[in-house]
Amino acid sequence: LGRERLFLRARIALAAGRPRRAEAELVGLQGPEADRIRAIARAEIGDHLAASKFFAELDDQTRADQQAWLAGEWQVLAQSQDNLQASVATLMAPPEDAENPEGEVPGELARNRQLLQETLASRETLENLLDRYQVAVAGDQ
Repeated sequence: LGRERLFLRARIALAAGRPRRAEAELVGLQGPEADRIRAIARAEIGDHLAASKFFAELDDQTRADQQAWLAGEWQVLAQSQDNLQASVATLMAPPEDAENPEGEVPGELARNRQLLQETLASRETLENLLDRYQVAVAGDQ
């Protein structure tokens, strides 16, 4: 089958909700169009990390970030050009052990000060998320 016909068959498989079949149609094909279909198929299968990588390679950073978010890949999302998404990634990433450059564990006051700063940053991030996506609270309608 010709290259264009294989792409058509892959797009039809996606439209029919058969992402694995779409990928099978692309075996041996390379290039941006094949990778775009693969990215969509991976997203539909639930392999969001692979989808994110494909979209990033295609310079579709918005979709790459969206897939990284769905995959819970906060280290990837922390590199986002979208400041809000990078802030969320920082908020969601596992906490690092707080040590100063000499390797000493900070005292209680320093830990409390750091916790307060992190809390304020978290609150600001959450407020920005609520502003961006205008989440309605049940009963506020």
